Amino acid sequence: MKDSLEKIRLFSGGWEAELLPEYAASLFSLCFDGENIIRKASSDAEFMANHIVYGTAFLLPPDRTIGGNFFFEGKEYFLPVNDSRGISNIHGLMTDAPFELICKDEAHAVLRYRNSGERYPFPFEVTVSCALEDGCKMEYSFTNTGDTNMPLLFGLHANFADMGFV
Repeated sequence: MKDSLEKIRLFSGGWEAELLPEYAASLFSLCFDGENIIRKASSDAEFMANHIVYGTAFLLPPDRTIGGNFFFEGKEYFLPVNDSRGISNIHGLMTDAPFELICKDEAHAVLRYRNSGERYPFPFEVTVSCALEDGCKMEYSFTNTGDTNMPLLFGLHANFADMGFV
């Protein structure tokens, strides 16, 4: 296992962000005027050991799929059972998908992942655009690259920093 992560750094108007291409373009950090907005791991190793509880984990499909199987348009599909109790698929298999950097400037980056069925049983392409413009704006765009319809549910496991509020 490697001991450090590639980070894409963005800056604009007091905002700073670090994206992780090898973890589905998750935010490693997001700060405004030096204050953490999201929960940040103390090290790359800590993030890699439990990347679901830091940043913005990309979940496809989100939540749990009991038994790992589901039906869509009359056909049964299977996801691996990956929860600790051996009952469900939890949060899909995209949280550590290796995205590629398409373009970047000081305050904006675009990353992409092409799935041919290895992580989700339908071929598709997802593009993530992250822009620091009066905040952090992330847009996700999906393209079905297969010959059949594709069900799509996705979510982000956003882990906000403890801001000291009671």
